[in-house]
Amino acid sequence: MPCCDLKCGLITGTVLGALIAVLGGILIPVGNTLIENTVHTETVLENGTLAFDTWTSVDTPMYRQFWLFDVQNPDDVLSQGAKPVLVQKGPYTYRTRFIPKTNITFTDNYTVSFVLPLGAIFEPSMSVGTEEDVFTSLNLAVAGVYSLLNHTLANWLIQSSGSTLFQNRTVKELLWGYKDPMLGSTLGVFYPYNDTIDGPYTVFTGKDDINKVATIESWAGEPSLSYWNDTYCNKINGTGTPVLLSLPHFLYGSNDLHQGVIGLNPNFDEHSIFLDVEPITGFTLRFAKRLQVNMLYGPSDSIVILNKIKDYTVFPILWVNETAVLDDETADMFKKELISRMDLLEGFQIGLIVVGLVLFASCLIGLIVVCTKPSNNKFL
Repeated sequence: MPCCDLKCGLITGTVLGALIAVLGGILIPVGNTLIENTVHTETVLENGTLAFDTWTSVDTPMYRQFWLFDVQNPDDVLSQGAKPVLVQKGPYTYRTRFIPKTNITFTDNYTVSFVLPLGAIFEPSMSVGTEEDVFTSLNLAVAGVYSLLNHTLANWLIQSSGSTLFQNRTVKELLWGYKDPMLGSTLGVFYPYNDTIDGPYTVFTGKDDINKVATIESWAGEPSLSYWNDTYCNKINGTGTPVLLSLPHFLYGSNDLHQGVIGLNPNFDEHSIFLDVEPITGFTLRFAKRLQVNMLYGPSDSIVILNKIKDYTVFPILWVNETAVLDDETADMFKKELISRMDLLEGFQIGLIVVGLVLFASCLIGLIVVCTKPSNNKFL
């Protein structure tokens, strides 16, 4: 090849390589914009999006695991004011959220309303025992009237019904309800739950602002609650009953909480809350929501059964671990619809940059070699 043609070819290759590498670099912000637009499109709650399909699906199993505390020394607590000695037993596992949302209705202000049916199915294979296992636990009614009523009236109710501070109940009764002899009504830590509904909820679809997607706009037609004399507390976060919530085993709790009972062993790995979120889309891949249900009792001159009690005690009744992991089918759809597209685009960008830089560097080196090579012409 003549020298002039070789130089022209190398110059062309150098320029072409530079252009390809620059094109790959330009595609990075363009690609990021495309990815962002795709993510916004697929995470909006509207028919046909990946987020809506996942939101309405009940294929992703959600479980509630319960650990209950059994009182080993109820007589000593009553007669001597001893600290309760507790032994934890669990999990007793139930599948929840197996019934689809109903009455899904879209509105013109970028919100969607729905009703959430509630139910729980016992899973024997994932449990340490049956629903008929019996526990000695705090009497919910006694602890309730202790916190809510005048103690003279509370004492009359307790004595007239023959109630005491502790009671023997099955797992099923403690969780889902039993007929209390003192109050004459049904009590249970999670009563009522089965065959009930929650809502209606109204949440933002994210169509106008992706940052608001699935944020609650109202519950039961109200933008806030009315149980508390405080604006922050009246946000739709909880309810005005004598139940105290904490992390399991009083993780991160004060010494007073830990010293009130014997047998707790807080552990970060087992008792903390975690949430695994895909950083680009914001989709929740798995989570564990762990909470402990407690009630208060303490000394009282007017309530006879509490005359020997020495200290106020926040008593742990049970703790719950609500978990869900993205199922394989949804995970595969997630990878196909979003992750694979992002990987393909990123691979194309990197490929252009690498090919362009290699072509640019090799042609530039060749051009330098050709230009610096001594001439073979001989002068006479």
